[in-house]
Amino acid sequence: MLPDDPSQLKSKANDRDCILIAEDEADLREFLADEFQLLGYRVLQAGSGAAAQALLATERIDVVLSDIRMPGGGGIELLEWLNAQEGEKPGVFFMTGYSDLTEDQVRASGAKGMFHKPFRITEILATVAVQIRSARSARSSV
Repeated sequence: MLPDDPSQLKSKANDRDCILIAEDEADLREFLADEFQLLGYRVLQAGSGAAAQALLATERIDVVLSDIRMPGGGGIELLEWLNAQEGEKPGVFFMTGYSDLTEDQVRASGAKGMFHKPFRITEILATVAVQIRSARSARSSV
């Protein structure tokens, strides 16, 4: 069950857990970044798929929140590029105001899920926290 109060997630985050927000709408991108930073996460931001690829190539990132449609390459292209890379991969979630894709299609492509705009911020915060704990647990058991 996902908590309604994001402050319940604060003690579970640490500054080594990194989230990449790939969103061309600057206000939304900065809002999401602020919310995750308040919980203690390290947050990187990209305004396009190409900018997100550059960060993914050089940074250890646990979760990517990506808009599906962006100039300079959208979330689908970003996920395809990521799937072609070697090594550990972050969990990818899509955000969209409109999409031709179903949740099943999104998951079949390798993404963990999709949030429809307008979304509940508590749902995103909690879902990402669960994904990061899962990734952290998998890393520590290797």
